Amino acid sequence: MKFDHLHPADQICQIMKRIYDRKETTVSGGNLSIRDSEGHIWVSPSGGDKGNLQHDDVLEILPDGTVIGTKPASLETPIHQAILAARQDIKAVLHAHSPAAVALSIVHETPQTMLYPALANIAGKSALAVYGAPGSDTLAANVAKVFKEGCDVAILENHGLFIGSTRSMKHAFEVFDAIDFGIRTQLNTPVLCGHEPSLIREAQLKEYNERAQVPVMGTFAPDGVGNEEQLQREMMAMLCKRACQKEIFSATGGVISARVDGNSFLITPQGLDHAYADPDDMVLIQNGKCEEGKVPQFYAELFQKIYDKNPGIGGIVAANPPYAMCYAVSETDYDITLIPESYNILMSTKKFPFGSTFTKQDEIAEYLAVNRPVAIVENECYIIASPAVFKSFDRFEITEYSAKSVNMTIRGQKKIVNITEEQMKELSVRVKDRQKKLAEAERSRMESKIHKK
Repeated sequence: MKFDHLHPADQICQIMKRIYDRKETTVSGGNLSIRDSEGHIWVSPSGGDKGNLQHDDVLEILPDGTVIGTKPASLETPIHQAILAARQDIKAVLHAHSPAAVALSIVHETPQTMLYPALANIAGKSALAVYGAPGSDTLAANVAKVFKEGCDVAILENHGLFIGSTRSMKHAFEVFDAIDFGIRTQLNTPVLCGHEPSLIREAQLKEYNERAQVPVMGTFAPDGVGNEEQLQREMMAMLCKRACQKEIFSATGGVISARVDGNSFLITPQGLDHAYADPDDMVLIQNGKCEEGKVPQFYAELFQKIYDKNPGIGGIVAANPPYAMCYAVSETDYDITLIPESYNILMSTKKFPFGSTFTKQDEIAEYLAVNRPVAIVENECYIIASPAVFKSFDRFEITEYSAKSVNMTIRGQKKIVNITEEQMKELSVRVKDRQKKLAEAERSRMESKIHKK
């Protein structure tokens, strides 16, 4: 879907619903605006059901100030107008009161965008806007001042945030979603790990970005789509959407890959908005060459090495889930000895230094295996591998949910009681027995299949 080709009013309705469905604003909170090519401003109305806005609910403001619409204008419309007047390059403005943004606003802090590259590269510059009463000229002037000084994000003291995009409303949401993920990591790292998160330096980010280029590889024209490939394409598109819904992926943050056969695998494309993922979006890599007309994620080179090294791995997911990422931006180790599920399914984790996705690809590929599924790259991401891509997604959910559980326990001032050594030994025996039975069942199934032939 070409989102930017939609009517401005429809764009506003769709993005407002996404914000509400993501639990990033209340049913009556937040507002959006778009400046079209003719200088008309389209803005969401006051109040109403922000999860169910309709095309005709959206107001149009003409250059002469005339307002066209059936609903009352939002109280904060003058702030949108002030931002757009201060920055002629801005095309869309987003305002929301997500719990994470409000949490920053009530301590008068700005987002720590240098937590990891996926955040640093999209977040832009931010600053605090001095407090003003909602709807007041003072607040409009204070917010506009932040944007006039070159910022794209304003944290309003004791309020929420405003984001301006020079590209589109969809891009404004992608920035907001990434920042919201980052704020959760920023605020929860001291809770989970006992200290402030570590940040990457500008020089590190520059070097990372110089390396994070689409791998140079030849191209090929696919000769149709086989059944297994189509199945994996559909599975990946479904998991992209679900990863957004389950807050494992931000709008554009995250990578999914699935093996097709011994010589080929699929990977998500560069810049994909996961909520709109389609099976045809996925990029086929075959014999080291890329499906023509498509641009794969830059992780393709690393994933190729992981698949080559580990024939048992059939799916890989990389992402920055907000609670689990607390352990990636700190020295604290991720603890798998919480419940049988985390111990049995995650099995093993290992940290790699920042930049290892380029400098230590062979080491990551050597480490990851069916019984060593989780690699944590400091200040970058988690990489989880499994025999099937669905299993990798399952492991990501367990990783993030377990981190959330620890967060709740610590905030409740309770003491965590881990699984004992004896219990871990018992679990290991049970897992081995189950794996043996599954292997025997699979062998019997294959033998029966051969006999039938």
